[in-house]
Amino acid sequence: MGGAASIRESASAVAAAQRLAALDAHRGFIMVLMAIDHASYFIARVHSAEFWGIALPVYPNALWFWTRWITHLCAPGFFFLMGIGMALLIDARRQAGWEEGRITRFFVIRGLLLIFLQLFVEDPAWILGHLSGNTGVMVIRGGVPGGGTQGLIYLGVLFALGGVMIFWGFMRRVPLGFIGLISLVAVLVTQFVTPGPDQTATLYPPLLRLLMVPGRTNLWLIPYPVVPWLGATGLGLLFGEFMKRDTHRAARLAGWTGLGFLVLFVIVRITGGFGTLNEVAAGWMGF
Repeated sequence: MGGAASIRESASAVAAAQRLAALDAHRGFIMVLMAIDHASYFIARVHSAEFWGIALPVYPNALWFWTRWITHLCAPGFFFLMGIGMALLIDARRQAGWEEGRITRFFVIRGLLLIFLQLFVEDPAWILGHLSGNTGVMVIRGGVPGGGTQGLIYLGVLFALGGVMIFWGFMRRVPLGFIGLISLVAVLVTQFVTPGPDQTATLYPPLLRLLMVPGRTNLWLIPYPVVPWLGATGLGLLFGEFMKRDTHRAARLAGWTGLGFLVLFVIVRITGGFGTLNEVAAGWMGF
């Protein structure tokens, strides 16, 4: 008995030593932020929506603004971390002797499971949460492009995560340069193809909503289509490959790259044009 316990303790110690603390901490951090955002909806009965072409929400004070603003780290964080996790899992399963077809099935099944959870667990939870309180006190800031009859089928983050996982599950074996190209194209296409403000009332076909243009078309409310999020996960796959080769160097690269993107954001915002999907309101909140 003592020997078995020692073996289990040794195995646990090895597993703990193999964990990447930075990834675990980042994942936990964005989960906390997501909980804050959902608590705002279910408890405070206040929620904001930011979409292409629609006037951005007006906040009564800085606290409300920062509480919403910081949660925008969540969705990109989930998709980027999923890409890293896929890269690390592929490597671990190969070392465990899995065939490539089995790894692909693993991702496809889990992607389908995420879509199932979206439709049959998360959607009912949102409906129950909305009906469980006084709906008359709900404050919604911002709007949703599209329209038509009342939306009943909500396809949010879990749907997009599932769809993106299935895509990269099939495409993961292409050369790394091609993964980077697909990711870059997905990011740029989102910027150049997203319609302008004069198209916010257009009822785009549901398939186009599923793939590219967020919004509502009658029963379908799709804030997270698949294509715009392929890039974040693909970049995560590339970063995961880099982490497998040199974790410490990858961490340093992440820091400098993040700083570079912050500087690039300031430049893009000051110059206007590219990357601006809404009219920028006056003041620091608009910036």
